[in-house]
Amino acid sequence: RAGEVGGLLDTCLARIAEMLERQYDLNQRIRQQTLMPKLTLGMGVLISIAVKVVMRFVSSEGSAFGATFGNVLVPAVGSVAALYFIVVILGRMGVNSRALDQVKLSLPVVGKVARTVALARFSRAFAGLYRAGVSVPEALRTGAEASGNQVIAGRIATALPAVQRGERLSTALTPTNVLPVMAMNMLRTGEETGNVDDMLDKVAEYAETEAETATRAMAVMLGPAMLIFVAVLVAIEVARFFLNYFNTVLDFANG
Repeated sequence: RAGEVGGLLDTCLARIAEMLERQYDLNQRIRQQTLMPKLTLGMGVLISIAVKVVMRFVSSEGSAFGATFGNVLVPAVGSVAALYFIVVILGRMGVNSRALDQVKLSLPVVGKVARTVALARFSRAFAGLYRAGVSVPEALRTGAEASGNQVIAGRIATALPAVQRGERLSTALTPTNVLPVMAMNMLRTGEETGNVDDMLDKVAEYAETEAETATRAMAVMLGPAMLIFVAVLVAIEVARFFLNYFNTVLDFANG
């Protein structure tokens, strides 16, 4: 839409292609980093179900003894899997909402990625529209929509009345806290020198570099995080197993 408004359709389509390539690369990295934890989770669930089935056929005592095995691991893994599939389905359906965007921004690592990606998209779109001669209010409105995040777009839109009154873009955007301090300083420099579009392109390059660094860090961290999650679940399951075992032995010894 920003490309159509500013007559920059070829440039914007090239940006979309670059974004999709980076997204594909990130998805491949995440699959690679999380393969072993996924296999461990799957084996843990299979072992828990197998123990329940085997203990049920051993004896009535064995059935009662094995009834609680896997009561932590299986529901936890099932909940994580259900949440994952819900997110995937919503993403493929194209469902997008302000609440979902707010959740993305609130997450520790994902929030930084979402914020920097939205900033890069806004900066690229606004710079291109401004360079093409589109009025600042229209460029600001379209650039906010191009950010791809409804929360960020809403905060940028609050600067429209000030821009329409003739205030500088940097002054209007300051209360929104969308741009970091360094980006705001670069925008002010661009306004002073008459190179707002060039400065916003620099801001977009900075944001894209930050987003790429954050996404690579997220992909690397996700594997160990899932492995720790599996280890905690297995530790809880083992502790419950042995506590149940000792309680059963004590009850048998006492009578």
